[in-house]
Amino acid sequence: MAENRELFLVSAAVLPEAVKKTIRGKEMLRMGRVRTINEAVKKVNVSRSAFYKYKDDVFPYDKAGLERIITLYFSMDQDLQSMCNVIAYLAAEGAQLEFINQGLPVQGQVGVAMAVDMSDVKKETELFLDELRKIDGVTRLQVLDRR
Repeated sequence: MAENRELFLVSAAVLPEAVKKTIRGKEMLRMGRVRTINEAVKKVNVSRSAFYKYKDDVFPYDKAGLERIITLYFSMDQDLQSMCNVIAYLAAEGAQLEFINQGLPVQGQVGVAMAVDMSDVKKETELFLDELRKIDGVTRLQVLDRR
């Protein structure tokens, strides 16, 4: 691949089926719906050779990486302060909490799912997530979905 690649944004309607299927297969891998490339190519019905031909050069359009809604799953300490720390960080960064669902505590840890609107957050998403992971009381953070 050339270092100075020219990029284009094109409608999916003009793409060959193999390219569209490669993109769907990559998304399935990214989302954890399949674990291997072999599983992905079987699910989307594309040849392995086509998948490997296109995989490094095609990407779904996601508003140039500016996803607006992310769904997060936290494992955090059971105490109220941990949840307060996370919510305070979201508010300070301009993130809007769309929903929150807390599970039952197990051995001092609680699972929490949140959907967060990132429209007003000025930071890059990865930096935002890295800072969330460092909040006192957060033991694990997983991104479940990005839209």
